[in-house]
Amino acid sequence: MVFDIKGKVLLVNPAIKNFFGFGEKEILGKSIVDLSDFPGFKYLFYLLGKDVREVYKKELKIKDDLILEVTSLPVLIEEQKTGTIVILLDITQEKALERTKTEFVTIAAHQLRTSLSEIKWVFDTLLKRKVFEIKRRTKENN
Repeated sequence: MVFDIKGKVLLVNPAIKNFFGFGEKEILGKSIVDLSDFPGFKYLFYLLGKDVREVYKKELKIKDDLILEVTSLPVLIEEQKTGTIVILLDITQEKALERTKTEFVTIAAHQLRTSLSEIKWVFDTLLKRKVFEIKRRTKENN
């Protein structure tokens, strides 16, 4: 999406419809404040503010099955800010994969700890028996 200096939408990518359920015709020319009334867009408004401030790689959960990474940068012409470009990247699958990896590592660590605890218990038991047996033999020999 591209916003002008006043925060009005100048240009949108057709993918915006996949993210928010409405397209170019509904949002072109509207200010970011106006867009805050659209479902899902209020989260973007809270992140960017009415002045469409710069952000870098901020995660934004729009709904349970949609997480976006948001980056906004100024559009400069001859070092004068003329607007802001907002890049929205769908990272939902990456986040799900990250969550799955974390869960796997947690479960694997738990399973290993459980097995190691059992092995330690067996060694402790064997060691105690050996110590008991050595003490008993020492007593018998004295």
